[in-house]
Order: sequence, then structure tokens, then C-alpha cells
Amino acid sequence: MSEYSEFITFLNDPLPHVRKIAVQNLKGLTTNHEVREALSSTDVVHRLLRLLGDSDNIAQDALTCLINLAEEAVLRKTMFERSAVLRAAENILDPDYKLQQLTTILLSNLTIDQEGAKKLVDARGGVILKQLFRRVLQGKSVTSDVDIWLANVMQNTTQLQEAQLILLEDLNLFQNLFEEVFQSNLVRRRAILGTIRNCLFIQEKHSELLSTFNLIFYLTAPLSGPRSLIQHAKESQLLSFLTNRINVENEKDPICKSIILDCFMLLTAQLEIRIKLRTIEFLYPAIRDLHKDETNDSIKEVCEQLVNVLVLGDEETTQESQSTELVQK
Repeated sequence: MSEYSEFITFLNDPLPHVRKIAVQNLKGLTTNHEVREALSSTDVVHRLLRLLGDSDNIAQDALTCLINLAEEAVLRKTMFERSAVLRAAENILDPDYKLQQLTTILLSNLTIDQEGAKKLVDARGGVILKQLFRRVLQGKSVTSDVDIWLANVMQNTTQLQEAQLILLEDLNLFQNLFEEVFQSNLVRRRAILGTIRNCLFIQEKHSELLSTFNLIFYLTAPLSGPRSLIQHAKESQLLSFLTNRINVENEKDPICKSIILDCFMLLTAQLEIRIKLRTIEFLYPAIRDLHKDETNDSIKEVCEQLVNVLVLGDEETTQESQSTELVQK
């Protein structure tokens, strides 16, 4: 029996002030790895989940405890078994729920684990995930940490093919991702780009995506910058996209640049797409200039791989694309 077994019984004491003191004390303890390990042999997760229906200040501390406890694999598994993923998602979708920020952090932490992501994908037959995708991508602006953490949830779940297919069912919604390639918040921008990369692992969708909207243009824009690309904006929508961001600099974050290059490499998986990429006049110069100015050796190496694909002729038709070496992240 854990030394904390008796202590955690106070979490569900009939007296509110006792519950409040107990969860406040537990909140500090759960920041410690050794304490979390000791708690893994107790029913602390069950007790904390019950507190989510308590008064706001008690529920808030209970959520913080769960976020901390989710660092431990054993306790995460208990949360999965106790339907914590579904409960968190439903609370986020409830416009009257007051603790959405902490709940999205918890859901983000739970869905980093593949089992947690699968729980969310399967929730209500995929309906919950579709609603969350719309919640993430149909907002008029990113106004809170909730929007940022929800983007992480989206990236986490789209590590699974089932989630990729759910998002790709609605190409209009999927296209909204590309409107945020210049997203000012770095955490959300990485998550947005990561989600795009995840979905591009579905090779069967590449031709349809390229024929539906100019995703190459949107992916190239952060690398070259709006000013460099504006002369190639032949459609009013693309011109508007760039002019509204004309003073934004090209991408500086190495993680974002790597993700974008991964996207291009994934698109080279099929000969038909490789041929199409070679006809896009602004793509090769953008990659060439990135390689020239880049100081990160890993990024320079991917640029070289991509340039090799873009400049090779028809003799490489039997070449196996290097995009198959990418690992979903």
C-alpha cells in the first residue's frame, strides 16, 4: 500500500473545505517524480476525475494534478481506462465549460501517447474528433492558449492514419491549415505545419490535394517570404494571402523549416507528382536560396536531397523516393 493511500481519501471528503485543502496539497506533491511513482499504485486518478465536477477552484487544482500525473505512463494508462480523454474532449466542446485551458493542456498531454490519440480518434465513432478539428480550424482568430493547445491535440492525433483520413474528408477544412503557415504563435505554427506533414503521409490524396488548391504555393511562401513570391500569385486568393502578410519575414524557426521540407519530400513519393513539381517555376529557386543562406547542416542536407529530385530527368523513373525514409512525428 502506498504511503499516500490514506491521504488521498481526503480528496473525496464530504466537507468542501477538506477537499480543497487536500487537492491543494496534492497539487504541489505531483510535481515530484518520486511522488507520482508512489501514487501510481493508488486510485488517485479516479478520485481526481470525480473532483472535475466539483466547484471551479477545486476542479482547477484537480486538473493541474492530472496534468502532472500524466507524466507517468502508468497513470496515463489509468486515465485512458477511466475515459479521461473523452471527458476532456467533451468539456472542451462545451462552450459553457470554464476550465478549457487546463483541459486542453491535459488532452494535449494525453494524446502525445499513441493510445491516448487512438482513444480520441475512436470517441463517438470519430464524431468528437471531427468537432475538435472544426473547433481548431474554423475560429476567426487565435485568441487564447486554448487555440494553441488544441492545435497540438490535432497534430498528436494525426499521427494516426485514421485521424489523417478524418481531416482529409473535408478538404475545405484541411485548406484552412495553410492559411496559418505564417501564424505568429510559434507553438501553434509548428503544430499546424506538423499536422499538414502528417496528412501528407496519405500518398493516395496527393493528386487530389494538388488539383484542389495550390498547396505548393502555400508551403513555399514561408521559405521565400511573401515579397519574393508575390509575382507568382496568379490567383486572387493567393495574391490576397500574400498582400495581407507582405511585411512578414521568411521562416526563421529551424523546426518549421524542417517540417516544410519534409512535406515537399513526401510529395515526391510518386513520379507523377515529381514531374509536376519540376514545372513549378518558383519552387527550385526557393529551395536553392534556402540552402545558400541556411546554417543548419540537417536542413541543408534535406535541401540537397530535394534539389536532386527536382533537377533529375526521366531517367530516374525507377528511383525509389527518399520520402519513404521519413518517420511520422
